[in-house]
Amino acid sequence: MDDTVLCGPWFGPTAFDTVEKIVAGEEVPTFIQNLGRMIDKTNVEEYMHVAF
Repeated sequence: MDDTVLCGPWFGPTAFDTVEKIVAGEEVPTFIQNLGRMIDKTNVEEYMHVAF
């Protein structure tokens, strides 16, 4: 394997904030991006702390 994509499960706060806005009748964006990372041998040490 040359590289991997990290799509972390840390989107809970964003999901719950969005639900609260919907319940309150506020407008929410139709697209909310959950950021991921491309990890390979050049940056694996930088992202090791977020491994699970």
